[in-house]
Amino acid sequence: MTEPADIVIPSQWTHLDLSSLRGTLMVIGASDTGKSTLARYLFQELRRAGLWAAYLDGDVGQSTLGLPTTMTVALPSGPGDERFAPRGPRATYFVGSTTPHGHMLPVVVGAYRLQQ
Repeated sequence: MTEPADIVIPSQWTHLDLSSLRGTLMVIGASDTGKSTLARYLFQELRRAGLWAAYLDGDVGQSTLGLPTTMTVALPSGPGDERFAPRGPRATYFVGSTTPHGHMLPVVVGAYRLQQ
């Protein structure tokens, strides 16, 4: 696997068997532990391997793809496109808060709808 040029890849990540990944992957964990970086790495490596992947940003407080208070899914622009952030079609779901605390129903509904 090749390392994306602008992120640091822990050596443990290079041991992941990406060919065994199927379905929807959810990366969860505490604040500032590398979740977004791992998700970006997985997206780019799956695309490099010629597999279909989309990126759903569910962090309503520190959104990578859209405005705060929203969740956004982004698709690659076409075959062979592994750029990050994906530059293809996007869809957004408005949660209305920068925290899921007290807003779990809109977060779950939004994640489900965007994943579909």
